[in-house]
Amino acid sequence: MNYKGGIDYIFWLVNRISGIIIFLFLIIHILMLNFLKKNAENTKLFLLKNSLFIKFSEFILVSITLMHILTGLRILFLEFELTTPKRTPLTKFLLFFYVLLIFIFFHKMFLKT
Repeated sequence: MNYKGGIDYIFWLVNRISGIIIFLFLIIHILMLNFLKKNAENTKLFLLKNSLFIKFSEFILVSITLMHILTGLRILFLEFELTTPKRTPLTKFLLFFYVLLIFIFFHKMFLKT
């Protein structure tokens, strides 16, 4: 598989970048939980969990994770030759599925009554 340019390179690059972002988030998350565990009196951080910034951050994290999963599946299908780069229906389906999942998650997170 040659990743030099084109849509395949973009999907590969998005997959790598989203993987790095998820990894960095997990490190920060573990460090913050460890800090809160040791300093139980600092519970003001827990009060922030319903703020708009935290909800938006969770939305971005879920979006990045979904994009990482779907681009990883596409790359996996290409590596095992279950599809070819010339077949764009798989790409269109994965992008449609991604947008649909993001819309559902956004609706449940921000627009619930």
